[in-house]
Amino acid sequence: MNKIFFVTNNVFKEQEIRIFFQSNQYQKFNLLSLKDIDFRDSIPESGNSFKENALLKSEFFFQKTHLPCFSEDSGLKVEYLNGKPGIYSSRYSKTKNSMDNMKKLLSNMIKDTSRKAELFSVFCLKINEKDTYFFKGKLSGKISRKIIVNQGFGYDPIFIPNHYKHTLSEINIDKKNKISHRIKAFKKLIQFLNNRNF
Repeated sequence: MNKIFFVTNNVFKEQEIRIFFQSNQYQKFNLLSLKDIDFRDSIPESGNSFKENALLKSEFFFQKTHLPCFSEDSGLKVEYLNGKPGIYSSRYSKTKNSMDNMKKLLSNMIKDTSRKAELFSVFCLKINEKDTYFFKGKLSGKISRKIIVNQGFGYDPIFIPNHYKHTLSEINIDKKNKISHRIKAFKKLIQFLNNRNF
């Protein structure tokens, strides 16, 4: 079985991907985390786009270990805020706390204007020194008027997907995985690997 590493220090992202991975019984690969090899280095995230950040993380891990890996960068773009918080989604507030991020975002949207928003995800797959691939996913929706904390993470408690009446934090994991921007991108990555002699 081929080993492949998910390069992230975000336990919520790791859990979401692992749940989807295991529930779909992908048997060709052994999905491993940074904890499995006690990788504790601080991973850079200084790019100017989701794609650049994903590439930075995969390149950093690969140069340290020379092991096949993939990383992900994602965020929220709000129409009324001219695409913010974007790549700064996880550090939109000074505290870098998700609750503070959401409170700041909602406070900046007090006017009765467009609440359209999109969640973006980009995976970077680094197989070897030469082969690097990218996979993108997007989920359109709108920002709710209040924080509804139930489950999920990040901006899930204030993001209502199109054609839904509830936020992502209120949608069960099975339904969420059918529409998630992150899972959409990850499915493309897995399909690519399954069709490749790796």
